[in-house]
Amino acid sequence: MEKFAYKIEELLQEKLSCYRQLSVLMDREKAAIAAIDLDTLWQCNAEKKSRAMQITAIREKILSVLETELPGLEMSVNTFSMAYLIENLPVQPRTKSTLRKIKLTINSEKELLAQQAKFNRTQVRKHLSVVDDIMSVIGDNSSQAQYTGAGTVSGYKKPNCMFKAEV
Repeated sequence: MEKFAYKIEELLQEKLSCYRQLSVLMDREKAAIAAIDLDTLWQCNAEKKSRAMQITAIREKILSVLETELPGLEMSVNTFSMAYLIENLPVQPRTKSTLRKIKLTINSEKELLAQQAKFNRTQVRKHLSVVDDIMSVIGDNSSQAQYTGAGTVSGYKKPNCMFKAEV
């Protein structure tokens, strides 16, 4: 059974590594937002999707190992719970303690990522607001439809209209 726990620990370490890589990507994204570097933003976005898929694959590997070693736990990818898993593993308390520490580290990495994502979203909205203000001045049309921050333009104006000119 300890061999089984070692495999779970190895997979959790791999998952933690993915979260740390995501954190580095979020820092790169932050710098790209500040520099208005769209190429880097697209690259970061693709890499973030890749890391997210890796995390899901690791979750599936853990479930596969569980299904093989402990068929009675009945978990799916959507209902996966590390806390439940650790508590129900038939291993020594020292091994459970090690797994709990990794789980706590993963949770703190997730919290850090959530904060980084929130900051980056705020920065993107601020940049788009500045662009709206500039376009309003250039187009000399303060009543022009404004970007809502949700991927749409407010108002009933044409959705792809950047400037409005009347002749």
